[in-house]
Amino acid sequence: MAKLLWAVTCQRVLTDSDTNSVSYIEAVEQLSIPTLPFQFPPFTLGTLWKRDRVGEPLTMRVEIVNPEGRVIAGLEPPTGAAEGAVRQRVNLVLSGVPIDAYGEYVIRVLQKEGGAWRTEAELVLDVGRLVRAAES
Repeated sequence: MAKLLWAVTCQRVLTDSDTNSVSYIEAVEQLSIPTLPFQFPPFTLGTLWKRDRVGEPLTMRVEIVNPEGRVIAGLEPPTGAAEGAVRQRVNLVLSGVPIDAYGEYVIRVLQKEGGAWRTEAELVLDVGRLVRAAES
């Protein structure tokens, strides 16, 4: 079974075409929005997985949970089986998810094990009201 090594939310992902090295730029840990309702602006969830063996399948799901604990979005990115590699990066752009309350949103990374989903990580994204200088 694959193991999630890490997950991060960021604005941009840069991949060097010569070395295949990846840079995750501008970490996203909070959003300041002007009014409600709003939508998540585009940002990326980057993950790195390690399989037990080459060719082992990976089935992943990402859920976004609002401050009341309700799942408001669920995505299952295509992951397949990386040819000749034990490690696999999965980067997923998140955008357009409705924000209807201020507070902590949870980005939950799950993996399918047998027929059930297992939580591998939860990242917290604080959503607050944007306060302009004239308002403070």
